Amino acid sequence: MNFKKVYIILITLVTTFFCINSVYAEDSQTKSYMKDGKYYIEKIYTLKNTEDITSLMGNTFELNGYTYHQVDLKSEPYIEKLTKNITEPVEVKVSSQSTSQVISGLGETKVYSDDEGYNGTLSLNKNDIQYTATGYTTKSYTKTDTKIYYGLSSMDTSQIVKTIWSGGVAMTLYDIEWIGDNNLGTGDTAIGNNYNAKAFYSGTYDVKTPNGYIAKTSFNGTVEKEFSDKIIYTITYIGEKVEPQVIEIEENENDLPLWFIVMGIVFFIILLSGLTILFKIFKRNKNNNEISDIDFLEDTELKENMEANTDEKN
Repeated sequence: MNFKKVYIILITLVTTFFCINSVYAEDSQTKSYMKDGKYYIEKIYTLKNTEDITSLMGNTFELNGYTYHQVDLKSEPYIEKLTKNITEPVEVKVSSQSTSQVISGLGETKVYSDDEGYNGTLSLNKNDIQYTATGYTTKSYTKTDTKIYYGLSSMDTSQIVKTIWSGGVAMTLYDIEWIGDNNLGTGDTAIGNNYNAKAFYSGTYDVKTPNGYIAKTSFNGTVEKEFSDKIIYTITYIGEKVEPQVIEIEENENDLPLWFIVMGIVFFIILLSGLTILFKIFKRNKNNNEISDIDFLEDTELKENMEANTDEKN
């Protein structure tokens, strides 16, 4: 029997490569790309420092008609950042309640670092500055004021108030200027029927002046620290085209002709059918013979019973 060459094209479905090993990876990503006419796949794993990448390496897999094998392995630390808010109280001595003096004494920013590894830059809180005086110096001042009295009947000083309050300061009378309605008076002498008086007052008061101030505020900001307890591994695979495999089946000289095989099958079917028919005929004849024997026995027994009854009557 002649056979032509049979071409078998191997088609492999997409498989989930590393499906077993990947369970050990905390995180994984897959990227595919083409470079210089070749297909590449990158498998990226994020593992803890205590985990081993060996079990994930070196696996070969097939995908969309390409066989991929490992060509590169890279690793780099996985950096994570933690942050926290910092408020650092500060104070500085200034001569007056001046924001510019506070900035001059403290600066607008400050570099921060601590034993936990946090670092960053803090900014001066210029909107909330509290001032406290460091001490006071007392100084005395004299204040003067005047008051005019109209329509007095005489130049009697008893009509003039001796003490007044002006601007929170107690003042006492120290001089009077009289004016007559005929405007002829001068100094302490006036001529007229009605008089006006201009009274002069003076008083002293003390003022406490701060010697300086303590300005209190804070530096505020968010600081961060970096740490790494994981490693990022990138495994690169290159794909090679899977060529169709050709399987040639050669004719064997010892093979039987096709017509001989077909005739043998037909003969076997005919023989099997004949044997089946003969078996059914044999079984049917056997059943008929058994029925005849039973009928013969029943007739013989009946005849014997009838003869016995006849003898008894005689």
